[in-house]
Amino acid sequence: MLRPEYLFIWILFHLAAVELPKSISKRGQPDLRATELVAKMQYQEAARSYKSVDKIKSAPELRALAVAFTELGQNDTARALYLRLFQRFPQRTNPTDELNLALLERRLGNYSTVDSAVTALKMQSFAGYPIMNQPGNLFLEESKSLTAKLPDAQLRTFQNSFAHYLPIKDPVSQEWFFHERKLVNSGLLSSIDLGDGLPFAKIMKAENWGDSVGVYGTLLKNQFLNRHVELSYIDSFGNKYVTTNHRLVNDSDAYLLDIFRYYKDEKVGKYTLQVLNDQLWQHNLSGFVMNASQTRGLYCSDMVGGVGRADIYVCDIEWNEDNEPKIVNSASIGEVVNTLLSESDPYFINDEIIAFSTEGHVGYGGSDIYFYHIPTNRLVNAGSKINTMGNEYGARYIDGTLYWASDAYKNNPQLRSLALNQEVINWFFSSFSEILDIAEPEDFTPITLPVATVEKPFNLWAELGDIEVDEGLKFLLMPDSMRLKIAREIKDTANYADFRLRTLIYPEDGLICDAKFEIELWIVIELLKRRKDWAVDIRSYTDSRGSSIFNLDLSKNRAAFLREYFIFYGVDKNQIDAMGYGELFPINQCIDGVACSDEEHRRNRRTTLHLKRRDIQAKL
Repeated sequence: MLRPEYLFIWILFHLAAVELPKSISKRGQPDLRATELVAKMQYQEAARSYKSVDKIKSAPELRALAVAFTELGQNDTARALYLRLFQRFPQRTNPTDELNLALLERRLGNYSTVDSAVTALKMQSFAGYPIMNQPGNLFLEESKSLTAKLPDAQLRTFQNSFAHYLPIKDPVSQEWFFHERKLVNSGLLSSIDLGDGLPFAKIMKAENWGDSVGVYGTLLKNQFLNRHVELSYIDSFGNKYVTTNHRLVNDSDAYLLDIFRYYKDEKVGKYTLQVLNDQLWQHNLSGFVMNASQTRGLYCSDMVGGVGRADIYVCDIEWNEDNEPKIVNSASIGEVVNTLLSESDPYFINDEIIAFSTEGHVGYGGSDIYFYHIPTNRLVNAGSKINTMGNEYGARYIDGTLYWASDAYKNNPQLRSLALNQEVINWFFSSFSEILDIAEPEDFTPITLPVATVEKPFNLWAELGDIEVDEGLKFLLMPDSMRLKIAREIKDTANYADFRLRTLIYPEDGLICDAKFEIELWIVIELLKRRKDWAVDIRSYTDSRGSSIFNLDLSKNRAAFLREYFIFYGVDKNQIDAMGYGELFPINQCIDGVACSDEEHRRNRRTTLHLKRRDIQAKL
């Protein structure tokens, strides 16, 4: 037994030799409790790890907390944390931090801030990557026409005390299924997702789908209780297709998501999961659906070669004699749809139009629902009647009704629906197609040329006889379909003076020109993308109504919008000169104090497009 004085000396020696170095070592290392929790996707625990932001002493912790609050939908707090990160640790931030902050600004509706930030990121850190592919003002304006067509009265929210989403209808039994984050007894296995603290998703069989008050269901038997299970499609043979995790890890110790055919095997008398992925444990797959004829499919994946966290892929489907499908000829649906961030929940509206959810396109909140028209490679935001400042996802179009989930209710997703005539979506895209191919302005007379009386432009040259007509005027008077074809087949020897363009006319106070003139924009885009030695001079004007300051700003915004539009569709920014002149230079007598008709004022609300030779030296 040690004598007391020796014991005291031993304690001092232990403190000096062991405990003091440990304390010094710990003091030199930053506390990374939030970082470790976020790496495990335990966002609620990470958000509760600090009582005061002043106690956070490192950039990784601030970043981890910002990510956690973003995932939990607390956007203002997340934005404040990112701003604090940039203020306190400017040398330790990275382009991903800037992109995440831009996404938060988008959720909060600060579109002008988002546009400028994303433009800078596209030119520098993310050059060549598709991120938020539409300027904010552009998507807002384009979605308005679609929003105006959607009825208010038939919007429905499904009431349920649990988070619920993603409805599916069985085409054989006509039964409905949906998904619910409902706590169930799973024995020794955990049924809680540590990421958000909610139970794992379960497939529910609806008991009262037609009830206008609420919806409830019973748990579908034979499904895993300790992992997410999502039903994405049921084919005409009664096969169910689900997304869930593999029970075995891959080489990176990850339980990857995959798509499975879920059916009852009569040989063994129990339900079986048959994987559809022929490259097991290489990448995640999810959300498999088919078109009406069950010949083509869509799914999401993060496979090598994609552009973002999750991309949408299109595939062909081959069937064997046992009615078992095989996925073949998979290919990315393209960078108009897929972005640097995540796209999810694709679904066929028809063979030409799909709906999907996206984080990477400019929207009203976190993730928004978009429609994409495959033949014209064009997409549009579903609009403010569907999308909110929260997340919208899981779109399904069944029996003339669009269903989707919204978590605008503080991380408690709820099913919503809207009776939507398919023709409404077709109308938006077909109106664009008609403009692109054959549309001809019917009620607008170009300001400088009396072409309104010409009924058959093709016969104009015979009527003019031997009168010499310049090539620019000939091009202007051709049918739009021919003008666009010529623009796409432009030769290196062509002269820019041979391509005269119509003047764009605007609705009162509108940012975008009348739809009938969109063909002019596409002609300019096709010409400038092929002739890098040409440029376009954009000059925008307003009528005299309103203050001169307002009109000047409006004309500058119209010119800037066209500049953004051209850049978005691939025109080099150095090929564009844009100016706004307000109410200066009217083409008629309609100045302040002069009474004029609406039509006379309308002619002054214009933008002219003039091709010219690009001034290379001035741009250097």
